[in-house]
Amino acid sequence: MQTPNDASPELTSHYYIGVMSGTSIDGLDITLARVYAERFELIDTLDAKLPLELQAKLHQLCESHHQDLIKLGELDIAFGRFIAAQINQLLVNAKLSAGDIRAVGSHGQTIYHHPDAEHAFTLQIGNGSVISELTGIPTVTDFRMADMSAGGQGAPLAPAFHNAVFRSRESARFIINLGGISNVTLLPSDPDSSVIGFDIGPANTLMDSWVRKQKQLSYDKAGLWARTGTCNSGLLSDMLNEPYFSKAAPKSTGRELFNEAWLDKHLKNKNAIPAEDVQRT
Repeated sequence: MQTPNDASPELTSHYYIGVMSGTSIDGLDITLARVYAERFELIDTLDAKLPLELQAKLHQLCESHHQDLIKLGELDIAFGRFIAAQINQLLVNAKLSAGDIRAVGSHGQTIYHHPDAEHAFTLQIGNGSVISELTGIPTVTDFRMADMSAGGQGAPLAPAFHNAVFRSRESARFIINLGGISNVTLLPSDPDSSVIGFDIGPANTLMDSWVRKQKQLSYDKAGLWARTGTCNSGLLSDMLNEPYFSKAAPKSTGRELFNEAWLDKHLKNKNAIPAEDVQRT
């Protein structure tokens, strides 16, 4: 939607839809926003739980480094169709039509992130052509690979948003984003200083993996299980020796490094540590 051409820039606005699926693969977040020249207005949101079969297949795809190309291609389409269906539902909820929306930005589901190779790449699925066809809305995808092509790490993406929304000339700001992987953004108050952002390491991804293995739960709600354990200082010290933590920024990481096999490596050759203590640690 756009006001007449003679309207002031502040009154000119467009509707956009943003779609996000994170490392935890626990749901799909969709946002409808009205964007003006200098600000935005949140109009509506939708949090869609993934169908269990689709969720299981996505987990399986992410946890194996060698996958059947047919499975990869079919999941790309299946996830794209799921995203499109949820966008259409959000439009119904907001009483808007496809013609009211200028564009969809869809992050997709990260399947493999490989930023430090000679030919670095990152792979997300959730086919943009399918989304555009089934919603009737122009769709922008593949943000991470675009950043890598420009010399970036492809992650995190949040600092660009933090810079646009939270930066202040009054004071420097330090923002921590906790998802499957945690990342940090430093926003200097000096407008000529560069924004710094990088992945810190695992946030929910190891905890979710461990509670899924030990308790068959998708996550440790409110940390209730972890609260029953105690932090194992030896295990903590061992894990903090991971070279990634001392690596200089810019840097990014994901489930390719911080996964069940990584945790098992640190638990090996140690006296049996109660499962709840591992979760707390």
